[in-house]
Amino acid sequence: MSAYKEKMDPVDIISPTQMEIDFDYVKIGEVYFRTIFIAGYPRFVVPGWMDPIINFDHSLELTFYIYPVEGRTILDELRRKITEMEAEIGTDLQRERS
Repeated sequence: MSAYKEKMDPVDIISPTQMEIDFDYVKIGEVYFRTIFIAGYPRFVVPGWMDPIINFDHSLELTFYIYPVEGRTILDELRRKITEMEAEIGTDLQRERS
């Protein structure tokens, strides 16, 4: 169980006696909250690229929102990406030969 659930009553969350809202955090009582929105992943990654998140030395509560999409839509998008990647590889090979 995360620390804020142990310390806070639901009534305090709904109508806290003390609340501070800043640019990059919200503080309710003595507990800080922060939301980070990630809309994608890097195009290229190196080994250990997620180490800062995985080895973060504080408790985290992660939530994933996954929206259902029709299989046909995904297949069309994957085919388009494969075509793009094949074209890029072909261009890279031509550059190496020149």
